[in-house]
Amino acid sequence: MFCLDSDSLIAYLRGSQTAKERITEFEKQGLVFITPISAYELYFGAYLSSESANNLQAVSALLSYFSILPFSQNEAKLAGEYSALLQKGGLSIGIRDCMIASIAKTHNKIIITRNTKHFSSIPNLKIEKW
Repeated sequence: MFCLDSDSLIAYLRGSQTAKERITEFEKQGLVFITPISAYELYFGAYLSSESANNLQAVSALLSYFSILPFSQNEAKLAGEYSALLQKGGLSIGIRDCMIASIAKTHNKIIITRNTKHFSSIPNLKIEKW
């Protein structure tokens, strides 16, 4: 039912009580998923940090709680469509957000994010702000 964007996961890892409470609320309402793109973003940040060993462990532990939605040819095609549509309209939200949006859309999930500005550029995408 829900797909967490990277920003909610990062806030959780940084100890945000709001993020923890909201993620718990979403879990009570139904299944919560993540994308491989968000997993990549978390690992990327962990490897960049000065405390990479600890952060890698925290990322792996957090990700073990969620099922990861697939990114296959269907999602790649839709992400390409979104990127082209936005670029033709003079907008850009970044390829990773287009990929996350395509995964959520293909699997009929609601994206949970604080980055509603980017995701609201995608037509007919279900978004909920945390």
